[in-house]
Amino acid sequence: PSFSLNYQEQTMIERNDEIKKLIDEFVSKVRVYAPFDRYENIKEMVDHTIIRKGFLSMTWKERLKLFTQCKVGRSYGDEIITLNSKYTLFHEMLHSITTVGYRTNYNTGKVEHNFYTGFYQYTEIENAQGETIEEYRFGRGLNEGMTEKIMKDIFGKAESYNYERKICDVLELIIGEKTLRHAYFKADLESVMNKLASTEEEKEEFKRFIKYLDYVNSVNNNFNPTC
Repeated sequence: PSFSLNYQEQTMIERNDEIKKLIDEFVSKVRVYAPFDRYENIKEMVDHTIIRKGFLSMTWKERLKLFTQCKVGRSYGDEIITLNSKYTLFHEMLHSITTVGYRTNYNTGKVEHNFYTGFYQYTEIENAQGETIEEYRFGRGLNEGMTEKIMKDIFGKAESYNYERKICDVLELIIGEKTLRHAYFKADLESVMNKLASTEEEKEEFKRFIKYLDYVNSVNNNFNPTC
């Protein structure tokens, strides 16, 4: 994936009346739910996220990925694609506003991309020819579950990732709603782990569980309409 996430360097995105109305609804409800100290940054990210809607707005590679991996929506951090309902738009926008870290490192001819979105951590290392030679993905299952949990909590509707969402319901009972919610909006999976695990052995067990959930998420991915 290609991310810039330089929101301060972008101009305000032009949107039609339909998208403006939906985004106003999204912001008005998220502002009550998100951590107070994150709200101004979230508002800026919403204002500068490019929204592409419809099949014709996509490249052929994006169309292929949507058909083979994700059915109706995709997030690139500062740019999202949506094909149908407002709930898909809101799901992808949650991914956008919880993407809080990205950098590019140039070292020994390699390019390293890192980003953190909600509970999902991703690293991609490319060689000098732009070919991916290493990837690290961790926490996607938990992130999708939490995103859909928030969709249900805020907007009253969850369309996918039911198993992953139920895992987040259980985590909320263990560590508390505020702790779980704040960790998600600040892309801080480590704080969740620290609440659940006090020893290195317990932390390793937590990591194994997250990887298992990632596996379940990948197996069920064809049945989930958003990503």
